[in-house]
Amino acid sequence: MKFNEKYNIDPEFEDLFSFKSEEEQLEHDARMIMFRFFNELEKLEVDTPIRNKDIAEIFGSSKSYVTQLMRGDKLINLLKIAKLQQSYDITFEIKAKHNSENYREEIEHFYPLSEKKKNNNDLSGFWVYHNAKQRYDSIEGVDYSPSKNTTLKVA
Repeated sequence: MKFNEKYNIDPEFEDLFSFKSEEEQLEHDARMIMFRFFNELEKLEVDTPIRNKDIAEIFGSSKSYVTQLMRGDKLINLLKIAKLQQSYDITFEIKAKHNSENYREEIEHFYPLSEKKKNNNDLSGFWVYHNAKQRYDSIEGVDYSPSKNTTLKVA
């Protein structure tokens, strides 16, 4: 049974999650890209937070302009992003990937499973566990056998 068959959803509520035009969707996407840049910048706030006032000084603009950017009222341009990179001595990394709601193929590509594990797997999905610790023999109480060593475990 589909969700909309099971529950009666008002059309007004559905409109909250849809776009009226392609232009509206593109504007939304542009804001999400901008927010990803700001999110990466916020991750640098280790000792002292980066304030809107500091960013305004870098841009040569007002604090209210930066607040409008942070709220998504205005869009940032690439020159401003370049100024942020230069001022904080950072480089924003850009990575393109295909949009996909099903990440199963991507996970299986990077973490291949044996046929036996695939056959026993629940078709609705699976968990991936990747252990960064490569040496199991240093863990007390663990029977380590290199032939049994796997870094992928399916639950």
